[in-house]
Amino acid sequence: MMIPTDALILLDTNILVHLLRGDVVGQRLVVDYDLFNRPNRPLISFVTVGEMYALARKRGWETRRQQLLEALLKEVVVVNIHQPGIVIFTYCCTSEG
Repeated sequence: MMIPTDALILLDTNILVHLLRGDVVGQRLVVDYDLFNRPNRPLISFVTVGEMYALARKRGWETRRQQLLEALLKEVVVVNIHQPGIVIFTYCCTSEG
């Protein structure tokens, strides 16, 4: 899927989870969509911020992982999800290849 270079991209919670894990999916998303080298920084909803903090609390994330979350949140822009012109970017993985 081609996304225009100047498009505003809203990352869903599952994307942030993959980015924090640094797993193959997260790495591929960063490379394939050049997430952190675009003219506009990636966007996330304020709802996603809450979901990430809730996940961290529920799973009892250690300090290092919480610091990774904080660092990632500094790389994105938190927005109202009803802002015009935002492309909502979700990614679904299945075992069916």
